[in-house]
This record gives sequence, C-alpha cells and structure tokens, in this order.
Amino acid sequence: MANNSEIFAYVPDIFELLPDRQYECEICDNKTFKNRSPYILHLKNSHHIEIEENEVYKCPAANCDYFRGTLIQLRRHYQTKHMEKKICCNKCDRKFLVESQFKRHKCSTVEYSCHLCHKTFNMLSPRNKHMRNCKGIIPKSGSKLKKDLEVAAVLTDEVFIDEMIKLIRRIQNKTLKDTKLVRELAKLTPHLQRLQGKP
Repeated sequence: MANNSEIFAYVPDIFELLPDRQYECEICDNKTFKNRSPYILHLKNSHHIEIEENEVYKCPAANCDYFRGTLIQLRRHYQTKHMEKKICCNKCDRKFLVESQFKRHKCSTVEYSCHLCHKTFNMLSPRNKHMRNCKGIIPKSGSKLKKDLEVAAVLTDEVFIDEMIKLIRRIQNKTLKDTKLVRELAKLTPHLQRLQGKP
C-alpha cells in the first residue's frame, strides 16, 4: 500500500466542508443542492456531464495531515476538529456549529439509577448490566436476609414497570439513542407477540 505522500490528494475548498452548503447548477435556472453528491448526480443525469470523484481527500487546515477516502469523512473531521462550536445547550453542555443542529438535538438528561447503590447512568442497558453485579444492598444474616431480599425484589419490580413506561414513551417520541437497547428490545418482540397469542 502506498504512503500518503505518494497519493495525489484533493484538498477541497473550505466551503465544501461547512455544515450548510449550497451547490448551484450553472446550466439550470434556480436549481440548488445542499450536498455535492446529488449535485454531481444531477449534472450526470440531466446534463450528461461526468465529474470524476477524487480517491483521497486531504484536510485543508494548516499542519493537519488527515486523509480520507470520502468527502463526507473529511467534512466530519473538519467540523469536529477545526471549526469553533459557538452554540451551547444549557442543559447538557453540548456545543453545536449551527442553529439547525442545536434544534434537532435532544438532551440526554434522562438518568437511570441503580436501586441498590444509587449510581446513575444516562442509558438503561449499562445500568441493567451494572445491576446484575451490584452489591449495593448487603443483607444481614438470618431472617433479616430473606426480608431484605424480598424488599429489594419488590422495589426492583415496581421501578422496572415505571422505567418500561418511560422507555416506551421515549421510543414513541423518538428520543431513545441507546442502539444496543433497541436491538435487545427488537429481539423480545416475537416472544411478546407469542405471549399475547399473536402469530
């Protein structure tokens, strides 16, 4: 494999790396595109103009040797590493480049706590993993042991139902970002349907 120095790398104009871009077709009247790919496709399909895509893109920032095979990857790098994020969320302290990104942002301020040691997590699946090994409640010996375990079980069941309701609401509102948890829930769907007598 050739070294980066032996590969001809296209250094794009900074305009192509900004969050908000606009490509205007010089042939059509008032035809604009927000991304380069649909613009190139338009030129090819509507005007039979072939634009050869570069194989390697280099970051235009000074003293940065970042190379990538696609403009999208380079754009993500440039926006993350070299652009100042001036818009800040007061709730979660995340910063954004443009107002549209901030408006699409959903705060991950929902917290799930371990009912044994009260440690908090911002996603449910790591909390559940933690609880399987948590030693927060250390039962006393004798008859107190059984009582403590029963209380912990009831507490966990009640909170589990409350959290399932919250979880379903987050799925309905499309604010659930825990992809691992979504995959786990998807695996349970056939079993739940069988319990309800559905095929």
